[in-house]
Amino acid sequence: MELEHRGRRYLLQAPDTLVGSDPAAAVVVPGLQPRHALIRPLGDRMATIRPAEDRTDIEVNGVAIGLEAMPLLHGDRLRIGGEDFLVIGPVPADPNRTPPSGARERLHDTQMGLPVRRPDPPAT
Repeated sequence: MELEHRGRRYLLQAPDTLVGSDPAAAVVVPGLQPRHALIRPLGDRMATIRPAEDRTDIEVNGVAIGLEAMPLLHGDRLRIGGEDFLVIGPVPADPNRTPPSGARERLHDTQMGLPVRRPDPPAT
């Protein structure tokens, strides 16, 4: 898989691809935190993204992510610290084979477990 930013493509390599302003990052973008995001490829067709540090702003397809890793697929649009990125990966041979509705959420739950719902505190 690759990450495209401002017309330039970056190969996502294992174990993690660091995105940030640190000169040692694989994807150096001025204006981001030194260690902003970590992208981990999972095979040829999928990857995950997670914050590399606290208080980083990352969106996948317009949805802000938390501290847990979020699955990425071909065509996903990322917004990392105000910068736009596109995830590019192998496309299935049959373009009609798209993931079913809710597939990303089920994949996330499979990888990270179901969220724990804590009971509401008693009313006082």
